[in-house]
Formats: sequence, C-alpha cells, structure tokens
Amino acid sequence: MKFTEMIITIVILGILSVVAAPHFLDIISQARVTTLEGVKDSMQGAANITNAKSRIESITDGFLSNGIKVVHGYPTSDPDGIILAVEVDGNLFKLITKPSDADIAWGFDPAATACYVGYSAPSAPGETATTIVNTNC
Repeated sequence: MKFTEMIITIVILGILSVVAAPHFLDIISQARVTTLEGVKDSMQGAANITNAKSRIESITDGFLSNGIKVVHGYPTSDPDGIILAVEVDGNLFKLITKPSDADIAWGFDPAATACYVGYSAPSAPGETATTIVNTNC
C-alpha cells in the first residue's frame, strides 16, 4: 500500500507542477512589464520636471543649473541628459543595440530586442520627449 500511495502522490505532484508552471512564468513576465512601466513613468516625470526647470531658467538647449543637458527643453538621450535625470539601476541594463523606436533603452538583457523601456528626446522645438515600453516579455 505504501508504494501505491507514493506513486499516486508523485502523479498528483506532477499534475500540479504542469498546471502551476505556466502561471508562475506569467507572473514573472507581468513583474517585468510592471517594472518597465514604473521606469517609464519615472522618466516621463523627470522629463517634465526638467522641462519646467528649463522654462524657469530660460534655457532650451544646453546645460541647466543642476547639470542636466537639455535639447528643446527636455533631457537629451545621453549620460548628461535623461541618464542623469533618472537613475536606472537594479536589474535593468542599457541595451547594446538601440531599438528603432527610442534613442536609448534599458531592458533585463543587454542584448534584448524586446521587453525594454525607451526614451527619445524631442527632435524639434515644440515637441515633447517620448517614453515607450515594449511589453513582449
């Protein structure tokens, strides 16, 4: 009887693991998307605060008093711009290959082509900075 009970227990555990594994993997994907959306919101907030500061200081192109480099009133897409305005760290890495829809991007893998958050400085006066999230995690 003990051997039969052990086999039944193993079969039940196997069935539970098959049912639970996809759900667990989906939770990881959802956590990554939520992290990227949080970083996106931080970048948008930093870009808007920097834009307000550039208006106060009447500087649309150049360096503000806090050292952030701006173009058309928003942080640039380089270490003196958005990277200085928002500290992106933790499990996110700057992507090696720039995606087509952003000037600079961060993801969970430096070689990623999906599952990233990106930032683009405005290319002309009157435009605003844009942030995007690619949620193919």
